Amino acid sequence: MIFRRIFILFSNALFIGLLLNSCAVAPNHGLILTQVSYPGEFNAENDVLDKKEGMACQVSFFGLIALGDISVGSVAREFAIAKVSTTDYNFTGILYPAYGRLCIFVRGE
Repeated sequence: MIFRRIFILFSNALFIGLLLNSCAVAPNHGLILTQVSYPGEFNAENDVLDKKEGMACQVSFFGLIALGDISVGSVAREFAIAKVSTTDYNFTGILYPAYGRLCIFVRGE
């Protein structure tokens, strides 16, 4: 009886997580496996060289819990990037939204 209630609660939480899942994480999602990279913003004047690169990732579990700081400012600060030239993204999902990882790559001087 207790296992049935736990199963029902877990199933409902997973269903609600699927409904409330953020669809703007990456351009395309595969149900079993997703591995996509896509460009972010760049310096339109293109006057900043790609001398340094920094990366940070955020992970999410079941679309309910997300952990990590992937802000451009924090990555630039951590890797001593004073001027940002480009930001790119990479998303990996396994049975998404069961597990998802979004990484940002910041390049600049």
